[in-house]
Amino acid sequence: MDPETVRSSRGSTVINSKHNEDIRRQTTGSIAFSARLDTQDVTVHAGQYIPFDQIVTNIGNAFHSHSKVFIAPVSGVYVFSVSVISEDNHFIEADLVKNDGRVARVFGYGSPGEVKSQGSVTTVIELISNDEVAVKHMLPQSTVLHGNGYTSFSGYLLSRH
Repeated sequence: MDPETVRSSRGSTVINSKHNEDIRRQTTGSIAFSARLDTQDVTVHAGQYIPFDQIVTNIGNAFHSHSKVFIAPVSGVYVFSVSVISEDNHFIEADLVKNDGRVARVFGYGSPGEVKSQGSVTTVIELISNDEVAVKHMLPQSTVLHGNGYTSFSGYLLSRH
């Protein structure tokens, strides 16, 4: 047994307080955000970042509302989720991008009438400090997004490096 661990009276291994303090130091300073598109009928063009207009949570201030981009304040493993939906007779194909390279893709369709198909994706990616993550419309033509909170982007730091 190394000096960093001790045995409890039940025989299980307990990590000592020095190790616990190291873990605490690595996980303090939470980073999390959630943004959504509240405006209805928003036109987005090819290559445009989705214009999330309502910041729900921005712990650590890493989501930049003016650019619609998350900038990693620290290196680590992050979890991101994206949901998109378009208006009637439109569809959206969006990429979750890291430094403008695709990490994941999501599709949503607004059929005529009240039926809409919302696309969602969640992924885990490794970032280094100052990497940029955003949601970008990828189709060559413009589309109209359905807002009202149905189109959203969120993320959080899972573990630091």
